[in-house]
Amino acid sequence: MNDLEKSIVPRGTIQKEVPSIESEFLRLRKEAEKKLGISLEKIPADLFSIHFQEMVRFNRAVNLTRITDVQSALTKHYMDSLAGLPFLEGERYTVLDVGSGAGFPGLALAACLPDINMQLLESSTKRVEFLKHAIRCMGLTNVDVIRGKWPETVEGKRFHRIISRAVFSSMDEWRCAGNFLEENGRLILWKGRESETALSGLIQSSHFYTLPEQKENRLLSIYEKGITTLSQKDRKWKTP
Repeated sequence: MNDLEKSIVPRGTIQKEVPSIESEFLRLRKEAEKKLGISLEKIPADLFSIHFQEMVRFNRAVNLTRITDVQSALTKHYMDSLAGLPFLEGERYTVLDVGSGAGFPGLALAACLPDINMQLLESSTKRVEFLKHAIRCMGLTNVDVIRGKWPETVEGKRFHRIISRAVFSSMDEWRCAGNFLEENGRLILWKGRESETALSGLIQSSHFYTLPEQKENRLLSIYEKGITTLSQKDRKWKTP
């Protein structure tokens, strides 16, 4: 047990305060499938429940989230993360989640897609310790945690998908994303209701959706790196 785990609330004193997320998932599943346009039949809600309980316990020692009630966490964290499922499933992708925080969207998606290799990039030491703890509790074997900052920590690496719900002060943080993508790789950003922004050398598309019991549209901005999309200036970054 590390120092962070010693400082959190013991399980026996908080379990009764944290209900299972599984029953709420079953209640909202049909509406979520309709709004997200995907099947949620095989979603491991039991693993979400384990993660949620640990997140609430650790939240008293680590600033993980302001959302701690079951219904809001399910819709605004877990189901929002699942909006990215269609863009990751079907292949053995190597995926980088930038600024993973409490594990959204990367850890939630990794729980649903055991064939992908998910790498969670997080700069906070305490959050890194939480993520490693959550991975152990959930029994996941397809997730690694990297402590560091975007992009210098992953310099020289390439990924099939780069995903993020992290809020940066400027889209300039993503200008170099194409340098870290494999050919035909994609950068997928959960933008909420923000406007879209073009990135040089990447083909942009949009995916709009709504969440259960929510009315506002949400946006995934998707940027694809194709062999023919790189400008002359960017071609030095092409994978040999």
